[in-house]
Amino acid sequence: SKFGTWVFRILRNRCLDYLKERRRQDLPLDDHRAFPAVEAGPESELERRSLRDALERALAKLPDAQREAFLLKHVQELSYEEMAEVVDASVSALRM
Repeated sequence: SKFGTWVFRILRNRCLDYLKERRRQDLPLDDHRAFPAVEAGPESELERRSLRDALERALAKLPDAQREAFLLKHVQELSYEEMAEVVDASVSALRM
């Protein structure tokens, strides 16, 4: 909804301001929902940590705008139309 994306955009801007004040720290991706379910054995836990670490390193290499678009799409599960409203960009620019 328009109201939801408006609120999300305000929240996004407040978060960006907060991070700028703190000189932006990289936060780990501890949310297990971002990774496929695996068995709880030690090998699978090690593999899961390795995947998470690789993803964090890859995300850290992206420019801020691309990282934000990735997280909005794949973590927040927003549609391209919702993302476009949040970041004030065109849908076609986000699909690239």
